[in-house]
Order: sequence, then structure tokens, then C-alpha cells
Amino acid sequence: MSERTKVKIITPESNTLKALRLKTGLSLRELAKVMNQSFSRVHQFESGREDITENYIKQFLEATKLTQEDWNFELSETDEFHELRKKCIQRIGEIEGTKLEIIYGMLANL
Repeated sequence: MSERTKVKIITPESNTLKALRLKTGLSLRELAKVMNQSFSRVHQFESGREDITENYIKQFLEATKLTQEDWNFELSETDEFHELRKKCIQRIGEIEGTKLEIIYGMLANL
């Protein structure tokens, strides 16, 4: 094991890899297979135990059929924004059905 893999450094890029993978519905093992990489290697990038290269990002985007624009958008969102989005989604899940149409109308007009 290299010295770098012993150190966990969570970066915006590693968080973006995980967020986009989850949005595509792929598990780490499924992504590794699609990328023709080992599970360990894919996990190291996502968990902050490996420096993320431009080449890896390119391979990741090709494997997940995402674009550079998808990457840039996800990367630019802050942790606070992600947390607020989670809170909004949770709150919507708590709203009674009769009020959802009103909420949808408000959202559709934004």
C-alpha cells in the first residue's frame, strides 16, 4: 500500500465523484466494472485516498455517460447547498398530498 492511500483527504473532487456516481445509480463495484478498474482503485479515488487526475475524471465521465458540464455543476455546489437541498427534499416528503400541487406550482414557476 502506498503512503498516499493511508491518508484520507476528502476533497470537493472526491465528493463530486461520489455524488455523481450515486446520481447515476451505480454501486462502486458496478462503476469499477464499467471503468475496467479494480474496486479498490475506484474506492480510493472516491474516498479521498488517491489524488484525482484529469484522466480519471475523463474516464469516470465516459463510464457514467456524464458530461464535463455535469462535473462542473456538481463540483461548484457547496456543502451548504447540498445540505439545504436535502432539507428541502425531506420537508417535501412530509407535506400532505393535498398541498403538493400548490408546492409543485410554486416550483414550476421558479
